[in-house]
Amino acid sequence: MAEEQVLLLARAASSQTNADAALFELSQIFCVNENIQVRLLICDTLEALQPNLCQSNIPERIQRNFYAVLQSTDHMARALALRAATSLLPTLGFDNTLASCITDTLKGDTTRPEYKMAIKCLPYIFEYFEDGSASTQALILEILSAFIISQENNRSKYQ
Repeated sequence: MAEEQVLLLARAASSQTNADAALFELSQIFCVNENIQVRLLICDTLEALQPNLCQSNIPERIQRNFYAVLQSTDHMARALALRAATSLLPTLGFDNTLASCITDTLKGDTTRPEYKMAIKCLPYIFEYFEDGSASTQALILEILSAFIISQENNRSKYQ
């Protein structure tokens, strides 16, 4: 049932006239539906819609729904929320909430799924460094520092 609803909303989101409403519904489903398959489908949908999303102005309420899942204690949910946030980066931009989530994740357990997803986010985030403000550059350097420290800690565990 939820999968069918996601597919219908994906079609609606691909048209510019209904994009914001459909994206809001997708973000609501992502936020409340704990089914991993449904969340994966939404992530796949966001990635497929990426070119259309770049021309859209995604309201903050949609961003808040995805970011709410970043605060979850469910590790797979956090990983999928990071994937969704990465898909929305060109539209939403890079901000403190996403930066702190990635930094905290990189400081955590390296075996968790959200850690692996945070590493996959890094190339997309680094694109914001050159043209970013001093505060954006500082956030990115903090993320990079957390990543380097986690790699050093991980390496020392296995030596």
